[in-house]
Amino acid sequence: MSLLVVKNGSVVTMDDQRRIIEDGTVAAENGSIAYVGPSDKYSPPTEPDISIDAREMAVFPGFINAHCHSIQSLLRGGISQDKGLTEWLMRVLGPGLSAFTAEDAHVGATLFCLEVLA
Repeated sequence: MSLLVVKNGSVVTMDDQRRIIEDGTVAAENGSIAYVGPSDKYSPPTEPDISIDAREMAVFPGFINAHCHSIQSLLRGGISQDKGLTEWLMRVLGPGLSAFTAEDAHVGATLFCLEVLA
């Protein structure tokens, strides 16, 4: 059995009430969510393979974005509008990414994260 436990976080549920469980735990067994609830009520069946302390963090069980281009969020808008794919790739994406600094990439990824959370 593979066990991942994310504990002590603010768990934002996907239930009908959209509850937020402060000091919550999410456990996944063999890739499937097995527990979502208060940390003090969870007792793992075995020692977790991975245990993450999510104190002062938000945890979103079931929220999966398997493919994204987060730093490209800075290349949207005016410079990208009204361009076909090939033109966008050649005149916006390629030159834009090659000019990015590490700080630009960090800002783009942060913007992306804030947008998807909103």
